[in-house]
Amino acid sequence: MGKKITIITLFTIVITSLALYFQWAEFYEGFSYSSENLAFSIIFLSSWLLFSFYFGTIEDKRYQKFIIVYCGINIIAARHDI
Repeated sequence: MGKKITIITLFTIVITSLALYFQWAEFYEGFSYSSENLAFSIIFLSSWLLFSFYFGTIEDKRYQKFIIVYCGINIIAARHDI
């Protein structure tokens, strides 16, 4: 179980850090659209989809709880205008 938690943690940190690194200016200054942003967003979402599909097929209950918390934090963070 420790190895799975390590893999999930590393994946989350790496993919989230890369997303912020490559799109920080757009994230910080507001929403601007470009083909580069679209491509990186598709890569980001596809990575999460494949990673979640893998852990969903092995029925890892800890991952299900983790992804719910992660998505909840993202939803709350996206509501910064409240």
